[in-house]
Amino acid sequence: MADTNSFRIFIRARLVQREYRVNKWTTLETRFGAAVATLQQELPSTQSMKRMRLLKIMERFSGDVEQARNFLQVFGEQHHKHDEN
Repeated sequence: MADTNSFRIFIRARLVQREYRVNKWTTLETRFGAAVATLQQELPSTQSMKRMRLLKIMERFSGDVEQARNFLQVFGEQHHKHDEN
């Protein structure tokens, strides 16, 4: 009985976490989806990045597209230098 109850609590916690992640994804997509689409068109290096990562970058810079663009350009340059070595 205790094992069944523990299992139910575990499953409930996992479902709550999943719902939180889905809601966060939806919120970020609503707030920054258009800006991310623009960045993906402007910067070819962002094409290989996962959309959620780009949304989190936009969140980090409070939706400031210029700051996100600068960050992604520097990140892309560093990544390119690393690949050359």
